[in-house]
Amino acid sequence: MHAPLSSSAAEDRLKGYLQEMGSDNGETLYGFRDGCAITLALSGAEVSEIMDHVGWTRRHAALHYLQLAKVFNLAGASARLSAVNIPTVTSEWHDINDLKRFVCVLFVSDTPGKMSLSE
Repeated sequence: MHAPLSSSAAEDRLKGYLQEMGSDNGETLYGFRDGCAITLALSGAEVSEIMDHVGWTRRHAALHYLQLAKVFNLAGASARLSAVNIPTVTSEWHDINDLKRFVCVLFVSDTPGKMSLSE
């Protein structure tokens, strides 16, 4: 039986991946969602686009979580973040980003309308 993906299952999977990488520092899906939204805002995306992407339905909630006044503070963290040489910071994660333990699957059909699984 298939069930919808629950947020707790996704959170558990994220924790497992972070622990496997030796990088579990308390990150949460909630934090990733907000971080994604803030990154989109910094890249110039409209609030409506951000809301659609991360699944917010109410504009006032989006503005509350984005806290754009703090994010766009020229003396704040976002200014320091934008000044960072990204490849220098992310280079240690390059190898970790390669997908592992995935099997390439090819669906083939000898009969029209019928599919079979082939590895």
